[in-house]
Amino acid sequence: MVDYIGRQLGNYRLTQLLGKGGFAEVYLGDHVRLGMKAAIKVLHTSLSEEETRAFQQEAQMIAALSHPHIIRVLDFEVQDGIPFLILDYAPNGSLRHKHPRGERLAPSLAIDYVMQIASALQYAHDHQLIHRDIKPENMLIGNRDEILLSDFGIATAAHSTSSMNTEMMMGTLAYMPPEQLQGKPRKESDQYALAVTLYQWLTGELPFQGSSTEMIAQHLTKPAPPLRDKVSSLPVELEQVVLRALAKDPKARYRQIQEFATMCDTALKAAPQQKTRSVNQDAETLVSGNEPPSVKYSNPFSGNEPPSVKYSEPWTSMGPQAFQPTLDYYLNSSKSLIESGRYEDAVTLCEQGLRLHPSSALLYVNRAGALCGLKRYQEALADCDQALQRDAKNTLAHYNASEALLQLGRYQQALAASDRAIQLDPSFVKSYINKSRVLIDLGRYQEALDACNQALLYNSQNALIHNNAGVALMGLGRYQQALAASERATQLDPAYAQPYVTRSWAFIELGKYNEALAACNQAIQRDAQDTWAHNNAGIALMKLGRYREALQACEQALKLDPRNTKAQANKQAILQNLNRS
Repeated sequence: MVDYIGRQLGNYRLTQLLGKGGFAEVYLGDHVRLGMKAAIKVLHTSLSEEETRAFQQEAQMIAALSHPHIIRVLDFEVQDGIPFLILDYAPNGSLRHKHPRGERLAPSLAIDYVMQIASALQYAHDHQLIHRDIKPENMLIGNRDEILLSDFGIATAAHSTSSMNTEMMMGTLAYMPPEQLQGKPRKESDQYALAVTLYQWLTGELPFQGSSTEMIAQHLTKPAPPLRDKVSSLPVELEQVVLRALAKDPKARYRQIQEFATMCDTALKAAPQQKTRSVNQDAETLVSGNEPPSVKYSNPFSGNEPPSVKYSEPWTSMGPQAFQPTLDYYLNSSKSLIESGRYEDAVTLCEQGLRLHPSSALLYVNRAGALCGLKRYQEALADCDQALQRDAKNTLAHYNASEALLQLGRYQQALAASDRAIQLDPSFVKSYINKSRVLIDLGRYQEALDACNQALLYNSQNALIHNNAGVALMGLGRYQQALAASERATQLDPAYAQPYVTRSWAFIELGKYNEALAACNQAIQRDAQDTWAHNNAGIALMKLGRYREALQACEQALKLDPRNTKAQANKQAILQNLNRS
């Protein structure tokens, strides 16, 4: 086996072997110019021309995925016949490393993992991609202890089964569904493999064991042993959910993998005497009392990004006694949908919940969050008003109001809403972040910087706070300090594009145009839809005399935001320079 340490692949010099499997090795790589770290996955094969095309096509599809629980593919190349991938570096290892074989996990922890992985898989399925190799080795741990799904079928797609060694086949066979063994993988195959993983976490054992021949036969014909035969304390409802996902017939499993995860969560919470932490418990701690509201806005965002099951029929019978939807179910499931970016489904589910639980402030907060995700800010504000009528001291409702009002350009009201959220909970950092954003938009840079400094007292590790401080410092003309603040933001969250935009702005003001262009390229690598990254690239290229490239960059900025007046002005300046040259 070739040792690649010290060798350069693409723009990365390989410095350390992180791990190896049946068909690839993963190295830590340092970018030769930027110093940025990445994981370099080198495949143990030489690809034919046809295989290279297939490899590149699938890599392009996977590189287009953008989800908080999916490791990003940054680039892919074939150099000297060696195919390799450049991936985000996850420094904390895998769930296999954290929980070795034989370890039993608390059901609440296991299902928390399942919810995160299912969210990523649902997103992939919605984009017509199947993972095909779900197992703990491919579940990595991010900087914030979030679970990141790696190793989509891109590497296995480049290999025939016969080319994989016995160790790799044994590791994969333990999780492989019957239809995939027969060469017909489908989206339900990922559900089966995730159910095998959950079975192993809950019981400490795999459902099917033995030689490769024995495991194949068991996957094809033998029902999984009941989980409660191994761990009698497991809730029967949870056992039923897992066994259904392990059905031999893919059509007998859950229709969507997000539904499987939600049913696991609901089954655990429905179990008698089960003490589990609600997904919304953090939100609940921000609510105190049911006083009538003293403020009326109309308010927005409580979630992050997207899932995709249709919840018009959320309750599928699992036996003689089907679950009954509870308020906790609607809160947890709608929040999960929001975090997966499936905002329409979250709105539908909240509406169902509100018909049964019309007094719930948090259901209105969650629906407001989903509406904000859909950019329906006025409706979101109306839902925040409803939430505040039910609980005037709900910090999340005031915070969401500040977000919606900011998006609507109602800055003074947004400022009042964020101040109210801070008054109710001075340690809720997101309120300071929104306050700083409002103050920046108002041109009140010193106050924005003060808000960031207040937030840093509670959380000095938040990249967004450092970036906003950098923007405020730019407004104050303190460019070197702005560079330092944005640099700290990139260290805390290397995947976050905005600090690179801030850095490019500072470099432009300092006359360092090559550095500005490099920062813009870093931002675009992370978010190709960032208008200001393209605009600033245009400015840097113009200053470097590269007018045609500058024009392309500005045109891309205007394509993303036709109303961007600065990009329009920059384009005119570039055209004038082109006419003179």
